[in-house]
Amino acid sequence: MTKEKGKVSPDSLVKAVLYARKITPTAKHVEEAREKLEKVPLVLDGLDEVITHVPDIIDGIKSFKLANPCSQVIVSSRDNYDYVKDMGFTSICLMPFTETQLFEFVTNVCTSKNVANKVVNLIKSNDLFEVLSNPLLATIACALAEHGVRVPSKESKLYEKRFLLLTGEYDHYKNIIRQKNLKENLQGVAILLAWKMHEKGLRQVEFDEALSWLLKDRSIGLEPHAVQSCLSELICPCNILIQINSGNILTFGHFRFQESLVAMRLSRTQANDFETLLELPFWKGAFGLYADSNDIHPIFHYLSGVDRYNCDYENTLKEMISRADIGRVEKEGLLDLLDMWAKEPIL
Repeated sequence: MTKEKGKVSPDSLVKAVLYARKITPTAKHVEEAREKLEKVPLVLDGLDEVITHVPDIIDGIKSFKLANPCSQVIVSSRDNYDYVKDMGFTSICLMPFTETQLFEFVTNVCTSKNVANKVVNLIKSNDLFEVLSNPLLATIACALAEHGVRVPSKESKLYEKRFLLLTGEYDHYKNIIRQKNLKENLQGVAILLAWKMHEKGLRQVEFDEALSWLLKDRSIGLEPHAVQSCLSELICPCNILIQINSGNILTFGHFRFQESLVAMRLSRTQANDFETLLELPFWKGAFGLYADSNDIHPIFHYLSGVDRYNCDYENTLKEMISRADIGRVEKEGLLDLLDMWAKEPIL
């Protein structure tokens, strides 16, 4: 973001939008974009994912809005961070499904009434209302049920089952072969790519760049031709990776799918390797999914034992506590520990 006299320029946001669309931000292009944005709303999706890399983005949005009061700006953020409150925008929070809404959604999504009834009964008998609280998770559950796959009771396991479904785990029962590569190799490539993208704070990447990252990282233990084959099959027939912009750009689709793969990698990572990641808002969701099915105590033990706690870890650690499969008293104890660390930070 460019600054004028110490303040972010009102045109900085417009220039960033033009850069994102691969348009050179000349004075003419900036003026044309500004005029167009008086007629159509500007939608900025995923503010929580970019703010770490562009700290001035909030000031850029506010500066643009002050200079262009007739323009409508819509910003989405997955979490109600403090910076959202500071923007001065009207905030709308999407609530989870009610029971009635969830059952209606399942009935509409499932292709048959029998499968819908099966999913509804499963939700009731296993108390899955909180797990299937949004359209993404409910859709995955319906897809699993329609393929005869048992619907798990944890969000992280839902994503793992989805991956297995898309990579042919359940096809062999029907003597169907959709891909040449083993599901373990496909998963290894997908996890490594998701991790690389997360390290760089990206939700999408060019195909050639993704392939270059994978080929340079020998930890996956595959020959180059096998890596390229897996990457291609993750696109088709598996549909794990989605091609956009005429096929040049790859994305995992919903960001939660990328986070779920990163969480799988976190489960194989030592707690002492988490330090530089815990403070990054971009990683909060992945750590939440990690806590969904992993023991979080080693992380707290590490942060306490070696005096490594940082106040910037607080939001992510609270997310992990809320998602951990532990009792209420134990959760309260960990929250008390965070409060103690916050009062006497060990930096």
